[in-house]
Amino acid sequence: MGVIQDLFSEDQISAVLGGGVTLNKTKQSNFSTTNYGSDNRPCGLLLTGVTPSLSSDSAQLSDFIVSCSARFKKIRMLGSACISLLRFGQGKCDAVIFKGIHFWDVAAGIIISREMGCVPKWVCVDANRALGDFECVR
Repeated sequence: MGVIQDLFSEDQISAVLGGGVTLNKTKQSNFSTTNYGSDNRPCGLLLTGVTPSLSSDSAQLSDFIVSCSARFKKIRMLGSACISLLRFGQGKCDAVIFKGIHFWDVAAGIIISREMGCVPKWVCVDANRALGDFECVR
C-alpha cells in the first residue's frame, strides 16, 4: 500500500497493489500518456530534484541535467519527491526522475505508479544509506 498526502492542497493519492489507484477517495482509471513532438522528444513535463548526493558532484549533476534535457522539453523541481509523485499520479506530468534519493522518499510512489500501469525503476546505488536512482515514465 502507498499513500501520498499534499498538506497544502489536501489532495491524497493512494494505491494497494492489485487494487488500483484512488485520488481524493475517487477511483482513478484513465491516465495520460506521453505525446511525442516532431523532434521525437516527449512534449510532457519531467519533475525532478537535486538531491544532496547529486549536488555534491558537479560533473554528475551536469550529466543529469543534459540527459534530462535530451529526453524532455520541460523540467520542473517542486522540492519534494512525494509531491512530484502525487502530481504524476494526478496525470499532471509524464515522468518523475531522481538520482541519489532515499528509498523511503519514493516507496509509496512505486506502488502507486505500478497500479497506474507504469514500470517504475529503482536502482540501489548505496545500500548502507538506502540511496538509489528512481525513474517513472509514462
